[in-house]
Amino acid sequence: MMLFAACSEDGADVDAVLDDPGRLRGQSPEQIQAMFGAPGFKRREGPARIWQYTGPTCNLDLFFYPAKDAPDGPIAVVHFEIRDVTAQPVTSRGCLATLANAQSAAR
Repeated sequence: MMLFAACSEDGADVDAVLDDPGRLRGQSPEQIQAMFGAPGFKRREGPARIWQYTGPTCNLDLFFYPAKDAPDGPIAVVHFEIRDVTAQPVTSRGCLATLANAQSAAR
């Protein structure tokens, strides 16, 4: 496995997310993009922004929403799904590491 910096350029802690994928929640689009690069797919659905990253064996779907008390404010990840390309469960750490390594190699 390729090694990558513990923090992305904007300070998002990649290693912390790998250790606990739940830390994706609350991340801004800028932090996510610093970790994983530009998403391969973006969609807007009402107040939600949905981003998808596709790796060779897995997909990461991120659902961004504004805070309930600030509907016009900044958005952050509220929900995410990690699955293999056939929509089966997959090891979160392995998938996130693959996607982060791809971003690191692109720099």
